[in-house]
Amino acid sequence: MDTLIAGGLGLATGQPVALSPSSLPAAVRDHLGHQLQAAYGALIAVQPPQRLLDLIAQLYSALSTHDQESAASFRHGLIEAVPGLQAFAMSLVANEVRTGDLVQETLLKVWAKQATFVPGTNLKAWLCTILRNHFYSEIRKYKREIEDADGAMALQLQAPASQEHGSDLQVVMVCVGGEILSLP
Repeated sequence: MDTLIAGGLGLATGQPVALSPSSLPAAVRDHLGHQLQAAYGALIAVQPPQRLLDLIAQLYSALSTHDQESAASFRHGLIEAVPGLQAFAMSLVANEVRTGDLVQETLLKVWAKQATFVPGTNLKAWLCTILRNHFYSEIRKYKREIEDADGAMALQLQAPASQEHGSDLQVVMVCVGGEILSLP
């Protein structure tokens, strides 16, 4: 009796078969990935030398002192700039609710990207640029949206589930044949 190759890729003939990663089913690739992680995970878990850990700790303490000072000044600058941002947003949308949303989204983006701000440059100009770009992005997004109140359009865009594993099962059934039916 021939033996089945894992993943349903055919029967073992003893001849080496060159496979590309794209020819392997996703389930086989996932299984191999887990096996490789288990085999090489111990190498990754090796503790770095103590000297390197000491240098990293020194660098972290030096940077954290500097970061605390710059974060406090950045936060203070943001608080001072909020009224100006609100006025600028109001000039763009003339709606208090959308103004609040624009300012809030801008502050969230700015807070997440504060590492990219160059101290000594104009914080208010940077904030206004981000607010303006966010406003124009929203305008473009709303232009592309399609009104679909009853969900009819969404139903037309549904895609059937992937049939990737169905073909693997067919290969296994062909190889095993009626032997499964004879099992007790």
